[in-house]
Amino acid sequence: MKELLYDMALFVETVRAGGFGRAAEHLGLAKSTLSMRINALEKHLDLRLLNRTTRKIELTEAGQIYFNKACMILEEAQNLRLHLDYLRQEPAGTLTLTTTDDFGRIFLSSVIQEFCQCYPKIRLHFHLSQTVEDLISQRFDLAIIMGKQADSSLIIQKIGVECCHLYASPEYLQQIAYPHTPNQLPESGYILFENNVYNEWVLKNGTKTITLPSASQLMSNNFGMNAQLAAHHNGIALLPDIIAYPLVQQGKLHAVLPQYQTDNAPIYAVTANKLLPEKTRLFIAFLKEKLHTMKMAIS
Repeated sequence: MKELLYDMALFVETVRAGGFGRAAEHLGLAKSTLSMRINALEKHLDLRLLNRTTRKIELTEAGQIYFNKACMILEEAQNLRLHLDYLRQEPAGTLTLTTTDDFGRIFLSSVIQEFCQCYPKIRLHFHLSQTVEDLISQRFDLAIIMGKQADSSLIIQKIGVECCHLYASPEYLQQIAYPHTPNQLPESGYILFENNVYNEWVLKNGTKTITLPSASQLMSNNFGMNAQLAAHHNGIALLPDIIAYPLVQQGKLHAVLPQYQTDNAPIYAVTANKLLPEKTRLFIAFLKEKLHTMKMAIS
């Protein structure tokens, strides 16, 4: 197909130039090479396109029809290329994204303004769910998932990691005297997440491990809720960094013993195709940078 389009362009240039010699000079080809390519085109089409004489060329009836259509096709191809070049220079269009409720509502909402300012012609449509919707059946451009591999038929790109640290408000830490070692942590006043994985908090610092109490007066099934409870001075919460980060930036939460954390879990950008539109590629790169910035700020 690529060779056919190339020969089509050579044919159009030859007709417009009025002969092989002038066309070859303009194209920077040998006259014999140009003639050979036009012959190959006629053989492929099984039609004679040109009547050749020693002084000039003339279009056959089939050649005239082919020339008219070829001009339209090549012009459309050029317009398409210019349009794609424009999109590369000025990314535009609608990007549909699905992710979990907490990641979208808390982390994305805190960083998205910068992306919108950089790319004002990209429209963002978010679909938030406790579980990430099926990427293909729902026709989303992109999914962001945490801690698990997606369908192997999809394109998976790791863009960051998430882990959990202990967080509390500055006011609460003043009440209990800021702990600098695990032994100084209080025996109560923890805000728990309603999930067996997190009911017993096991935190690591290299080879050192600490286990914190699992009994508490406050518990919820939502990390966003726990983050707000901690920000309002109700205790110490074990929170994913992506949930705590916006409140840390606002000075409402501080990391407690930041050298201790849970194991890392990957964050993936998932797409249905490997060849990505510029809007999607830019958004993934933006998220990757913001997740790295968050990691550096928490560490």
